[in-house]
Amino acid sequence: MTETTFTIAYAAFSRLVAIVSPCAATAPPLAAVIADALMPIFTCLHFSEHEGRIELAATDRYTFAVARGETKMPDGMDFVLPLKSVKHILATFKPGRRETLDLAFTVGDEAVSVTTTQPALNQPTVTASYNLTTMGAFPVTRHFDITPSDMTPIDPAYLSRVPSIARREPVWFRGGGSSKVSAFYGPDWVIYIMAMRAAEGQSDWAAQWTAKDASTDPEPVSA
Repeated sequence: MTETTFTIAYAAFSRLVAIVSPCAATAPPLAAVIADALMPIFTCLHFSEHEGRIELAATDRYTFAVARGETKMPDGMDFVLPLKSVKHILATFKPGRRETLDLAFTVGDEAVSVTTTQPALNQPTVTASYNLTTMGAFPVTRHFDITPSDMTPIDPAYLSRVPSIARREPVWFRGGGSSKVSAFYGPDWVIYIMAMRAAEGQSDWAAQWTAKDASTDPEPVSA
């Protein structure tokens, strides 16, 4: 039995999980598992090493999230944990508001143990173990480029303005480039995210931007 270890700050681990976990699939009913043997793998998070650093990934087959941190990882590290186990780790080891905490992962052939100490609080070491997932192979993420190139930056807070449509409808996105307007399009709606606040007296700003956008059709990003 071989074991490999790595240590990551709780705050760094929590941030990576928060980024990728929304793209993991929810636990499917038994009938779905029987019909699709690969489905359980998509309810998990994939831990791996990318250029010596930690990488987390999740997918539900419709969306795919990859996040890379600065924590050093052993060469070739690769394992999969159910999302419910990852959430249990975050809940079990959650530090106090003003505390910092490191999590030590020990990865074996069949399970992962997580250990931490809080010497400043004079508390004993806490350890919890979680079984690894072996149901299928997680999709390869090596070809994903997470560095934006000539893309429009968007404050994530504005994404809450995009409507959540109950029925499935196509949604398009167009980024106008740096300092340009971006827009989400639906079949009968559009939401513009402005590059700057419209000043008083600029009553024609929308016409100017939409005129530029009208030259080509938007590109669909999901359906």
